[in-house]
Amino acid sequence: MFKFLLKGAVNISQGIQENEIKEYIKMLEKMENEELYLTTVMITHIRNSLVFHDLLNPIAYSRKNLQCVFEVQKLCVSYTNAGNPYAAIASKAWVHTIRAGLKPELRPLVKILWEEISRGIIAIKNDESGLYNQFNHLESREYYRIPVGFEPDNYNKSYEEELVPPGEDELPF
Repeated sequence: MFKFLLKGAVNISQGIQENEIKEYIKMLEKMENEELYLTTVMITHIRNSLVFHDLLNPIAYSRKNLQCVFEVQKLCVSYTNAGNPYAAIASKAWVHTIRAGLKPELRPLVKILWEEISRGIIAIKNDESGLYNQFNHLESREYYRIPVGFEPDNYNKSYEEELVPPGEDELPF
């Protein structure tokens, strides 16, 4: 009986997480280039600020450090409470990615999530918006990197080489 109840709770939790990821993807799909640009910069800034977490390898890392999803979730809540919506949105990308590291069933959805974020990478590289002067205080090295296992189907490592000339791994500011 206990196993049945536990399995039911896990299934409900997974369903809630899947719905959250789907809503997040819808939000990203609606974003214009400038919004996606800012969101991608913030995603990179958060990743680079959380040096104690290996967020670029979430599948391996999350299995070694089960607490990481809770720590990043607390960060997301703190950004929300502080009235910083872009940081909250960006940290939520990492919450979903780490959860998918722990739950293979979520990985296809999170891969779609990173496909949407990759549009922001292109917006940064093209920098048609001229926003870069506003973000020179953020830690945005290697903005073009996507976590291992979540690269979009049309993404490959040579894509990173096309985006970043040798020796240039920072935003154009």
